[in-house]
Amino acid sequence: MDNYQESDVPGMKGIFKSRTVPLMLLAAVLILSAYSIIRTQTGSRNRATNRYAVITRYYGLSAEDVERIITIPMEDLIAGLPGISRLSAFSSTAMSRIDIILSADTAPATFRAELGELTETCYVAISSKYPAVQRPQIVSSGLHQSAIFSAAVKKGGTTPAELRSIIENELVPLLSKIPGAGEIEIYGGAIPEAQVLFDPEKTAAAGIRISSAAEIMRNSNFYCFAGFAEAGPDEYPVAIDARISTLEELRALPLGSLTKLDDIADISFAGRKPDSLSRINGRQCVSFSVKSSSGQLIHLSQQIRAVVEGFEKQGYECVILEDKGGVLENAFRTTAAALGIGMLSSSLILLLFNAAPRRILLLLLGQPLTVFSALGVLAAAGFTPDSWLLAGLAVSSGMVLDSALLVTAAADGGVYTIEKTLPPLVSSVVSTVTALIPLFGLENRFPGIVPFAASLAAMLLLSLLFSAVFIPPFYRGGTSGTALFILPTEAFLRQKLLKLSLRLSNPLSALLLNTGLAAAGIICLISIPLRLYEPVESPVIFMRLELHAGECLESTAERIADLASDLSENPAITSIQSVAETGRGSLYLEYNSSVSARKDLRNFVTAAADRAGGIFAYTPEAERGEELRLTLSVTGSNVVELRNICRQALTELMKQSWAVSGVLHFREPPPAVHFNVDRQALADTGISAAGLAYFLRWNLYSPVADKWQIGGSEIDLRAGAEKTSLSSIDDLKDLEIPSAETGKMFRLATLGTFNTAVELRNINRLNRQHAESFSISCNKEDPKKLHNQIMDILYEIDLPEGYSFLPSADLIETREFNSMLWRRSLLALLLIFAFLCIERESLTEAVLILLPLPASAGIPLIVLRLLNMDLGSETIIGLILLSGMGINNGILVMSERKEGAEAAVRSRLQSLLLTTVTSVTGAVPLLFTHSCFFTNLAIILISGLSGSFVISLLTYPAIISWYRNQLSFKNSAL
Repeated sequence: MDNYQESDVPGMKGIFKSRTVPLMLLAAVLILSAYSIIRTQTGSRNRATNRYAVITRYYGLSAEDVERIITIPMEDLIAGLPGISRLSAFSSTAMSRIDIILSADTAPATFRAELGELTETCYVAISSKYPAVQRPQIVSSGLHQSAIFSAAVKKGGTTPAELRSIIENELVPLLSKIPGAGEIEIYGGAIPEAQVLFDPEKTAAAGIRISSAAEIMRNSNFYCFAGFAEAGPDEYPVAIDARISTLEELRALPLGSLTKLDDIADISFAGRKPDSLSRINGRQCVSFSVKSSSGQLIHLSQQIRAVVEGFEKQGYECVILEDKGGVLENAFRTTAAALGIGMLSSSLILLLFNAAPRRILLLLLGQPLTVFSALGVLAAAGFTPDSWLLAGLAVSSGMVLDSALLVTAAADGGVYTIEKTLPPLVSSVVSTVTALIPLFGLENRFPGIVPFAASLAAMLLLSLLFSAVFIPPFYRGGTSGTALFILPTEAFLRQKLLKLSLRLSNPLSALLLNTGLAAAGIICLISIPLRLYEPVESPVIFMRLELHAGECLESTAERIADLASDLSENPAITSIQSVAETGRGSLYLEYNSSVSARKDLRNFVTAAADRAGGIFAYTPEAERGEELRLTLSVTGSNVVELRNICRQALTELMKQSWAVSGVLHFREPPPAVHFNVDRQALADTGISAAGLAYFLRWNLYSPVADKWQIGGSEIDLRAGAEKTSLSSIDDLKDLEIPSAETGKMFRLATLGTFNTAVELRNINRLNRQHAESFSISCNKEDPKKLHNQIMDILYEIDLPEGYSFLPSADLIETREFNSMLWRRSLLALLLIFAFLCIERESLTEAVLILLPLPASAGIPLIVLRLLNMDLGSETIIGLILLSGMGINNGILVMSERKEGAEAAVRSRLQSLLLTTVTSVTGAVPLLFTHSCFFTNLAIILISGLSGSFVISLLTYPAIISWYRNQLSFKNSAL
């Protein structure tokens, strides 16, 4: 049976007369596909990050000094690097953060190398003058700044400080090596350091100042290259090594001829005062979080969990608080299940509507073989299976049967020839693939859209190949057998559809129908609200907590712990992690969505925070389905003036009827204590203002005297006085200050007065200017119109010279992206039109095929409006897909136009009906994937494909009749 005669196969003239050749080809494809699939891994593809942050810490420094010493000098240097799209900075007490967003055409690897060299140069310059400054950290981050993985670490008998040190030295290095891992933060515990606490009485008795002792420590702990020494023909490098390597050496450090450091100070390893406290379900712990730098979220999560599991084997207990990669992994499984269900559903449709056993067998084999081959081709092209890729396979799982159904239908009618059957099939497949081309340029905003479009293209092209190469040698045609679905019922349905199609084939009726649906679609498109934010699909709610700006860490931690205790009474909340910082904090709430809705739970947390008094709880990022939230900024030179402008602007906006709530992105700074010196008293005592400041700093804060390299790591060597007697302003007044000239002691109260003042805790910069921002939540309206109204109100505010309002970056980015999507949609139409013109060799026929497309696109828009859904990116992407898929019916029907309207519809009706049903059936399971994006995309495709089928039946017969009449009129005129 390796060879057969054409006469044995009625109507079938395939490419190969021998069955051996297609069988060998099929075996080769399957083997190569299996090899490619085995070598690939699950997850998203690696993508280089286009966002970096430079974080520099200087503990004990005010926000203004951090900005002056670190932020501005480093920002000025970074701004000189080419390829930066947006540069923003944040200065707070003890920390500077500079965020960088690269332009689309900037090479991240090259920029990262240049940024590393620049920050190291800046650090060397700053640390030479300010030794307490910490080495800058360069971290990469993705589009969203929230953590993708967080966990709490516990171990019996281990203090939080020891846990933090272990995490920092053992766990963080392993996590940092994982491809795609971005910024890693640790909460809770204390940072280890060496502390030298001077006894004030012993220090005074020895006649030694703390600042002088710190200078001796710094000058006694160094390594210096001196040069080269020649010894005969050889040359040797000479260096001075005076590094202190142990506490014993430090204790024995001589401060004079008779005094050692150990005589007047207590020297030990200890923990710096923590800047955050972490608890899980009320128990204090140390936690860490990992952000993504646009890596493979599923694979990234798997590798992080593997590292954590290895850490647990050492006796540590790790409680995973959030795992977005795990959520995507579950979505991957759900999408894979949807793919399987779609294939089974399509197969069931074939069994119901077909009677020929061989036809059913070939179609049932063709679908999984095409899916498997597509996975292999995609794996060979560098794609890895993720939920996006599987969603593309699920959407096309029903569409791949289209070509095979048309080929077998032509064989059943005894009219299959390569010249007649394949051209319309090739045209329909190529037009759909052509519509996918514009989607390949959207990877920066939607990393998953490329594998989604690639899987669709691969499935369609392989299904065409399967239908053209493998079906003809093995299918003889005929309809013998009994279908599960009663054939007379199917015939009755087709007959009714045919009568309806021909009855409404009047050109005027078709024109009115298409015009009406297109107009309705445009109206719905204008009225559907635009969505600025992508859906949140996580079982964890992240909320920020703002308290009084001057509240200390201990008080903040206690109040947040009380709030967490109250929240734990809610049965929907299964776990609570709280992180407390000075005057602020955050909550990670894991919840059971079957008990409470996400929005209701957030409202519950907000109400509980209000009842606690002085705590403001909010979500830092707006979520889908809520009021529209816009963030606006104002730039200028003076921070206090900027904040006043923000208050005035928000007050004016809140007077509008569409305003729901507003939030200022800054807090009132707590009162600071300033000591105003009496210059005459300083002159009389021989004490300088600088000497007084240094003395107070050494006695109050205990600054870092030096960096100490020990055990392969760098820690701070902190020096200062014991503060047991300095617990209040009155104690400070009694503090005695030595005179550098006479050595006499003077009470601080005699040298000046204490007053309260305002001192900024946080300073923001945007594009090298001071900036402050605020958010306003509004009722759902057209964002563009609403934004214009907001800017009109803001422009009426009289601003000082050099100050200006900046529009919402979220809205601008979303509008630009959606505008690009519409341009891509137009590009897809132009490409399809160009292809049809070339393939049909007729401008008129190309226009006629595309004529029902606006009406077909209007149907899903009407459905969106009826379901009260937002206009998101998946809507536009779905319409782009429909622009290629929706004209397939027209291509197939118009290919039979020479036979007349009735004959064209009659010959294609069964194939069109089956292909529409199988395509819709393949997309239906995506409705139940628990992914908002795929669910909405499925709604667009299902309504669009169904509507396109109906529009085709009601429109193309009229088009064929009109076109044939026009041709007859021209021929008669000639």
